[in-house]
Amino acid sequence: MVLLRRAPRLLLLCFVSTACAFPNYGIASHSEATNDGDVPTTFDLCQGRCVNGGVCVQENDTSRCDCTAGWEGDGCQLNHDDCSPNPCMNGGTCIDGVASFSCTCGNGFTGANCSDAIRATCKEILVSNSSAPSGNYLLDPDGIGIGQVPFDTVCDMTKDGGGWTLVGRELAGDGGTFKFLNLNVGDPGAAALGESSALIGVQFSGLYREVRLNWSGTSSGFIRFAISQDMFAGTTDTAIPITEFSTSDASLAKWVTADGGATLCRASSYSQVRPGDTSWAIKPRSDTRSTCGCNDMRWAGHGTFYGGHHDSTSCNPGSGGWAGVRNDGEPKGGVYGFGLDIWVR
Repeated sequence: MVLLRRAPRLLLLCFVSTACAFPNYGIASHSEATNDGDVPTTFDLCQGRCVNGGVCVQENDTSRCDCTAGWEGDGCQLNHDDCSPNPCMNGGTCIDGVASFSCTCGNGFTGANCSDAIRATCKEILVSNSSAPSGNYLLDPDGIGIGQVPFDTVCDMTKDGGGWTLVGRELAGDGGTFKFLNLNVGDPGAAALGESSALIGVQFSGLYREVRLNWSGTSSGFIRFAISQDMFAGTTDTAIPITEFSTSDASLAKWVTADGGATLCRASSYSQVRPGDTSWAIKPRSDTRSTCGCNDMRWAGHGTFYGGHHDSTSCNPGSGGWAGVRNDGEPKGGVYGFGLDIWVR
């Protein structure tokens, strides 16, 4: 009887080679080559490692992420909370960004961190901060929570001691913005940026004693004066006294000096009084001509004038804006070549 032996099974051992490579689960990135000359296998620890602009840095058998500003976490996957702790003061609400934040202010405060109280005038801002620069500011002349909401306008913190509030701006070529001094016109924020014309003088009643007019265009110049009444009142008065008068125009200065002073003529009032030639003017004290607004027929009168109304209630229909300095017989309406800024302090 012949006995047959079964051949023993062979146990196959797999050595590291390209034939049996295992996945790399975060083990160091490196190349391995077998003794039999196989192609090395490379493991990249930085592949997909960092997000949101993070930079992967590999060192020996480890790697890390250097995150860009505003991001954190092992893979730069977390937005850093810039609102913790809350940087907004006086009850402001913080809105988180990426490496930034913004504050929504309330309760009468403004500024990047809601640290600045909203003031009524630029003079108040300058008194509270003598180093405040000229620029756009948020003002609330009628008080927090009363009347109209705060609005942006321009503060001049340098001219003649500073503290001037821009209450009116008419761009050259517009005309008619200031024909009713007692009427709010346009968007003060847009006017502050020089994008459009606007008038908000009536909102500053009782908050100023000085007025400055600056014009540019066909010619340029300024008038500055003190006034005890409200320039932007709703009544007509063709001889409102003004004091502390100064101007850059030699002719106007000569006329006013010879007359011993100047007056504000306010001949127009919304909406019932609409003279055709001129709506208001700054004139030498003795010039009382006012048949067609702040002048008589045939453009009689001398001083500085603002144009009249196309739907006039007296004299021929007119139009225009700031006419600048005008002598007897020179047209005082229908002029559009000037831009005019009205400041109060």
